[in-house]
Amino acid sequence: MIEADKKDFRIVSTDTMDPVSGAGPAAAARTPDELRGCVRRIMRHVGSTVTIITTQTTQPFGMVATAMMSLSLDPPSLAVAINESASICNPLHERGRFCVNILSSNDEGVSRRFTQLSGADRFSAGNWGTELHGPYAGIPFLKTAQAVLFCQVTQSLTSGSHRLILGGIQNVTYRQTDDPLLYCDGSYGIFRRNGQGAAAQLDDRLFVCN
Repeated sequence: MIEADKKDFRIVSTDTMDPVSGAGPAAAARTPDELRGCVRRIMRHVGSTVTIITTQTTQPFGMVATAMMSLSLDPPSLAVAINESASICNPLHERGRFCVNILSSNDEGVSRRFTQLSGADRFSAGNWGTELHGPYAGIPFLKTAQAVLFCQVTQSLTSGSHRLILGGIQNVTYRQTDDPLLYCDGSYGIFRRNGQGAAAQLDDRLFVCN
């Protein structure tokens, strides 16, 4: 059973089952390596939409990412988490502008090739375009993506091995389809509606573009 402490919003678990194995009483405190292993296994089973984050300085940079989330609609903004060792990390911070390309199910081949290649060669996979003028000039965007969000870095902070980038969304392009490329437990997948009942409303502040 899970109880919410309304005073400080802590979540207190009264379960005696091990939250990972589901067997026997919960184990004693895990070692740091054991905890990292458990968290890695749990996060592999969190299904996510596949994106490619891009920017450009002296050359184009990009990375496949699932650690992207909507942050706010007032103003429109999002957050992406990037490993500080990633080649795109410092160039993105330097340029201060980036694109989030939300892949469609037809872009699975682009994602696979993108992860196999490195540097500017990654952009030989897929149909990429760039703006010739303006603040996003030279930053690649995927023409076949389900949506592209053009963002300006508004804030960044470092936590552990990653840098969290907050981006103000300045412009968007999108297709009138619900066909995102998904990723879970090391495999790609597609979105399928269950067809039961009315559309689910998870939060009354969510907004859908029409």
